[in-house]
Amino acid sequence: MDVMNALEAKNQFGHLLDTAQSRPVQINKHGRPVAYVISTAEYERLQRSQKNILEKAILKANQEE
Repeated sequence: MDVMNALEAKNQFGHLLDTAQSRPVQINKHGRPVAYVISTAEYERLQRSQKNILEKAILKANQEE
């Protein structure tokens, strides 16, 4: 994972977006992580994964009733 400070992210926004297409980029402010930039594909994968987990939990809860 690449790491940029907030000023670098601001000044190199195009580069940040290009990099985030292939791997997450951590943005730090005052030495602490404040954000991560990820590709649309990765975001959608995470959303599907979260949805699957929730659906499984609901099915399990319904079966236990």
